[in-house]
Amino acid sequence: METTERTPAQSFGVLVEYNGSKWAGDAPDPLSKLFDMLKQHPLDRFWERNGGLWCLAHGSTFGGRNDKGEQIWLDTGPIYPEQPYTVRFCGNFLTYSHGFSIETDDAEVIEALHTAIAENMHRPDYLAQVSP
Repeated sequence: METTERTPAQSFGVLVEYNGSKWAGDAPDPLSKLFDMLKQHPLDRFWERNGGLWCLAHGSTFGGRNDKGEQIWLDTGPIYPEQPYTVRFCGNFLTYSHGFSIETDDAEVIEALHTAIAENMHRPDYLAQVSP
């Protein structure tokens, strides 16, 4: 189920903020395209710097740098306090531009994206990238 609006205090399904290389105003690709991309192309490890995860259940804010110069991100609580099971998946691919930002509270979609991303992160061409 894909929807385009969040409604507070009720399940909203899947919100695709962007998915694919699009011009402003173009409709995002369906989720099936993202799953195809995850099978074909390595994710870009650069996105690991954004909180160290591909999916976020909590928001964060920049908290400065530690003595090694690394960024520190501070947890600000659930993305949507009224919908604490919402997860945001975001990233892009190393060899093909297909950015994505997807929010969902749908357990099946969350599990499917977790699995597909975990499999992608075990690809040799993903692991060969320099860790951020």
